[in-house]
Amino acid sequence: MKKFYIFTSLELDQRNFERFDIKILLNFFDKIEIFYINQDYSFVLDNIFINKKIKIHKINNIFQIIKLHKVKKNSTYIDILIPGFNTIICKTILYIKKCKGIIYQLGNIPIYKKKVRENPNFTFRKVIKFFNTRIFYFLNNQFFKKKKYLFMCRK
Repeated sequence: MKKFYIFTSLELDQRNFERFDIKILLNFFDKIEIFYINQDYSFVLDNIFINKKIKIHKINNIFQIIKLHKVKKNSTYIDILIPGFNTIICKTILYIKKCKGIIYQLGNIPIYKKKVRENPNFTFRKVIKFFNTRIFYFLNNQFFKKKKYLFMCRK
């Protein structure tokens, strides 16, 4: 049985179904497992992802990362993750399992799901969130984008 893994922090909607080429992957693989790593962005699941061959694992916090033990060693996966703490931990586990990643360079970031209040604390939170994302983006570029990855750009 051939399995293919997709790690994403993006919404699972019609647009991303076509963007990830799931229809083509379903022809080549017996099973596709999608690991949705929650980074406090809105989660959308369309009916198009409901299929016998597709299994979705939703990882909301650090304690649910144990679900990654289902990934086989030396397997291939698509990396469509937004930089964050859970992302770094997932990539570290996959690196230890010697998995090979295909990285999609996507230009958009989903909408932040927490409500925004108009007060002075908002600007401080926004600055902290920006630097937090930049730090994880830097760590991701330094340690995980090495020889084991294939880069793809989609428009």
